[in-house]
Amino acid sequence: MELLLLECWHKIFTEKVKFTNNEMKESKKSYLDVYNKHNATIHFFANPEWLNLIAENWDVLLYQKDDKTIALLPFCTKGNFVTNRIYLPDINFYQSIIFLDKDINQSDRNRICIELFKQNSNYIKSYFKFLPEYSDIDLSNLKYKKETYTTYIIEQAYSINQLSKNHLRNINKAIQNKYTIEKSTQLEDAYKIIQSTFTKQNIKSKIDYNTFEKINKFCSDKNCGNTLVCKNTEGKLLATLFYVEDNHTVYYLLSGFNVSYKNSGAMHYMLHQLINQTIQGGKTFNFCGSSKKTIANFFKGFGAKNENLNIWTKSIFKI
Repeated sequence: MELLLLECWHKIFTEKVKFTNNEMKESKKSYLDVYNKHNATIHFFANPEWLNLIAENWDVLLYQKDDKTIALLPFCTKGNFVTNRIYLPDINFYQSIIFLDKDINQSDRNRICIELFKQNSNYIKSYFKFLPEYSDIDLSNLKYKKETYTTYIIEQAYSINQLSKNHLRNINKAIQNKYTIEKSTQLEDAYKIIQSTFTKQNIKSKIDYNTFEKINKFCSDKNCGNTLVCKNTEGKLLATLFYVEDNHTVYYLLSGFNVSYKNSGAMHYMLHQLINQTIQGGKTFNFCGSSKKTIANFFKGFGAKNENLNIWTKSIFKI
């Protein structure tokens, strides 16, 4: 009985995946054309070149009318046959529908969104994290479950007056000790510092060194992000962070500090400088959230405000 069931699932998913992949080849080609035309308004994490680097596989659905693309739904996939699922890579932040027509009304947005998501019914699990501007979209009729995720942002203005006393003290310590911040020229050293953050928390690393090297090269070539390091006057590496950016936002994705200099204030100083640079450039700084209260409080110490996002998940299996 179990073998028969497995064979049935294998047949169903093989047929669907083959059909979908053939269809997606044309969708990807169309998406590249659309992205090149509208990349100034599409968020960083939907960049097709970025997705090629960080996702096991990825696909995209397009909603078009009269040869005009109205909406996009890029998404990452992994697994085969009965394990085929939509997932959000750890290094990615958003996985969301994108409307190129900003004037479309809420009713039409919901209708188009449902039409697109109905085409994803062949995956055993699905995970989407919507952009905040699409918080009014409801997928519950498609049996998706909603949860709220909080990120922390700084926009429009930033000054030392909004810093917590602890943050201000650490930043002043860094200034007094004449720390320097520069682009990393020794990625392996920076990666080891980042890796140690996950080791300390007994959790699996979000990224391997090979991928870390590739995304740094991509960001350097496209001028859309970097790995920064903070050093003391002796040249000792105190802390490091990795960020990416698009035309509107800088996203803080990875960081770590040297445990031998845990109380150096280097991380406070690096983020302070990067936030300053972001706001002066007319962009929003996004800390990319955290479910841990201590980390959330650290972000709030810079004067960041909460921004809620909707996460939509679905599984064909009842738990």
